[in-house]
Amino acid sequence: MTKAWQDVLALFEQVAGKNAAISPMHMLVRDIAATKFAGKLHPWTSMLDLCISQAASANPHESPYLRVRLLSESEIEFRYMDTAIAARQWTRIESPENAMGRLLSFFEQLNWFGRR
Repeated sequence: MTKAWQDVLALFEQVAGKNAAISPMHMLVRDIAATKFAGKLHPWTSMLDLCISQAASANPHESPYLRVRLLSESEIEFRYMDTAIAARQWTRIESPENAMGRLLSFFEQLNWFGRR
């Protein structure tokens, strides 16, 4: 089930408070929640992965979504889950410093919010 951004942010804030290694995800979630897109994005978590879809749903895994996963303190993976075949999924790995830019590029590439 999708959640409110403040609930997702509270989770990452709590976990980052106990484990500083999670701070890159906490900062990314904070930055996403502050964007003009946040109201049109529907987040949830799977363990400490951030999942984002375009539609609110009780079963969000039933439609394509973006999964954002912290691989290490210096790597964040973006994976678009639109097929069960991993080799066919769009995936990129970015540094935390470039993560927001990658996310915005993803939105533009997939035309999630229309062309500018």
